[in-house]
Amino acid sequence: MFYYLSLGSNIDPQKNIGRCVEILLDKFDALYIYPPVYTEPEGLDTDNMFINTLIVLKSSIHKATFKSILNKIEESLGRDKKKSNQSFIGHTCDIDIISNKVKFDLGVFHNLQESYLRSVLYSKNLAKQVQVYNLRCIDRPSTIYFDRGSSNKAIFGNKFDTL
Repeated sequence: MFYYLSLGSNIDPQKNIGRCVEILLDKFDALYIYPPVYTEPEGLDTDNMFINTLIVLKSSIHKATFKSILNKIEESLGRDKKKSNQSFIGHTCDIDIISNKVKFDLGVFHNLQESYLRSVLYSKNLAKQVQVYNLRCIDRPSTIYFDRGSSNKAIFGNKFDTL
């Protein structure tokens, strides 16, 4: 199963987005990630800019269990969903499941309506200081492959032309 996710943070976002991606890489076998971008807060009472990105994970885990794992990652990065006002002021880490499909299809992201998520696909306002495993994010989507035999990870950039 492929899980299509959005990640966002406006509280120490450079650190929290990078750390969230690292945790996801530690827990799942494959990941496709778009470059993180700065976005304006929408519907929140804050001036803190967000950093958002879109990713695809591959997992055989059932959706309810998968969502529970994502909630634990959010909590490990300081999110407290019990605070009644947190969703109106900001997030250390917000992970949403956009879709899940049996077949890999990046077209899922092209149907997004939220402007802050569409910005991930088309914005040039890259958050280049986000680091994953002490490496800065690059300016194009990346595929990360895992070789389980040697525990090595290889990152391949994928350049897409804007139509």
